[in-house]
Amino acid sequence: YQDLMNGDRRQFRILKMPQYLIVHIKRFTKNTQQLVEKNHTIVNCPIKNLDLAPFCERPGEDEGSDGQLKFDLVCSAQHDGKPADGTYKS
Repeated sequence: YQDLMNGDRRQFRILKMPQYLIVHIKRFTKNTQQLVEKNHTIVNCPIKNLDLAPFCERPGEDEGSDGQLKFDLVCSAQHDGKPADGTYKS
C-alpha cells in the first residue's frame, strides 16, 4: 500500500506475470510550498529471487516452470543531482 498526502491509500496488484518486470520508484515529490524535493530514502530489495506472489491477483496461475513467482535483478538506474537536472547512471 501507498499512503497519499490527501489520506487516500493506493494499492497495486499484478494481474499477469510478464517475462520481464520493470519497476519505477517515484523519488520526487512536491512539499507544502510546492517545491520539488528528492526522497533520499535508501531502497533495499533482493537481487535474486524477489518473490512477487504476495502482490499477484491470483497467485499460482501464472507460475514459472519452478512453481514460483520470482524475479532476479538484471539492471538498475540511479539519478544523481537535483530534481530539475542531474544525470542517470545504470
